[in-house]
Amino acid sequence: MNSKPHHQLTNAQRQLLGAIGIPEWRARTSAPAPTETAMSYLRIGQWMIAAPEFPIPSPAWFNDLCQALAQMQTEGVNSAPVEVSASIAQNWKREQLIEFQEPLPSIPAHDLKRAWWKQLCQPR
Repeated sequence: MNSKPHHQLTNAQRQLLGAIGIPEWRARTSAPAPTETAMSYLRIGQWMIAAPEFPIPSPAWFNDLCQALAQMQTEGVNSAPVEVSASIAQNWKREQLIEFQEPLPSIPAHDLKRAWWKQLCQPR
């Protein structure tokens, strides 16, 4: 029997893999570099909401916010948000974007709620 652990390759195996263009797997020696947090986007009528992630189920305050945004529309809009791609969100009007830099809190802080209502009440 072979006394080598099964995860090590023989020289012949390494040469064969190299000949057909398959690199040898090696464990990483350091943690990968941190990447920028990817944002998720939800649209409600003319409004866009951006956050690193949206919890399921949504907090009650978030459902209320979605209903308020739907009622602000000129045409009847369902209060259920629709996920959209980053390319669509990229061209969205900044005045109609509510952006969270961190995941949605279960209970938002008062200053955060004040900033939302200030943004929502601005004339469009």
